[in-house]
Amino acid sequence: MLTQGFFLILKLNTFRMKDALGMPIIVGSTYGYSRNSNGLTTVSVGDIVRENSMTVSMKVAYSGQAMYSKDIETIPNPKKLISVKANMLFPVE
Repeated sequence: MLTQGFFLILKLNTFRMKDALGMPIIVGSTYGYSRNSNGLTTVSVGDIVRENSMTVSMKVAYSGQAMYSKDIETIPNPKKLISVKANMLFPVE
């Protein structure tokens, strides 16, 4: 019985996804994410709802975008749930 518990703890500590700072992702916590493609910057902030095999699912609370270096403007109706690579997330308080 003790051995099973040990391996369960080992599995949870070893296989947890990590954020951009190298810290384990905490389901239920708030994270920010940004990406840039061809001059279009997109920013999303939300709570992590689950870890998947290669990504995490984030319930979006805020989403915005801007071209090049202009100010970020809110996206009126963002996707409610997005999948993001864990190592692209930053914790937000």
